[in-house]
Formats: sequence, C-alpha cells, structure tokens
Amino acid sequence: MNDQERLLDSMRADMRRLGPALLAEGWSKAEVDEVSALVRQHVGAQDLAALEATAQWMRERVAALPPIETTPVGQRMQRTPTRRTR
Repeated sequence: MNDQERLLDSMRADMRRLGPALLAEGWSKAEVDEVSALVRQHVGAQDLAALEATAQWMRERVAALPPIETTPVGQRMQRTPTRRTR
C-alpha cells in the first residue's frame, strides 16, 4: 500500500465520523457530499498536495468532535433506583 492509498483509507475513516457530525452542525447533505466528492477528485487527479490539505482539514475537524460514547448500550440503559419500594 503506497502513501496515497494509506492517506485515502485514513480519510475514508475520518469521513465516516465527520459526515454525521457535519450534518449535526447544520451542514446540508449536499455540502457533506461535496466534501466527499472533493476527496475523490483529488485522488483521481493524483493531486497529493490538495489531498493532503483536505486530509489535514478533516483531521482538525475530527479532532474537534466530542468523544464517541463507548459505554455499552446495556450499561447506559441501566438505572439505579432512586428510592426503594416496599
């Protein structure tokens, strides 16, 4: 796997996380799709400088996202009773 392929794989992973976050921020689906298309365009054109700039922007955006909830769903759903019934 060459550097460009590794970068693209990393960007795909970032986009899977970034896409929903951008939508939650109020970006339209078309705008998120435009970012994805831009990445594909840079890859197709073999424009490594533009690809790296886009990757850097994505890394900064992903780094700014709140942490992903990693607590298992079963634990999140449990409640500690606030009072005991007799």
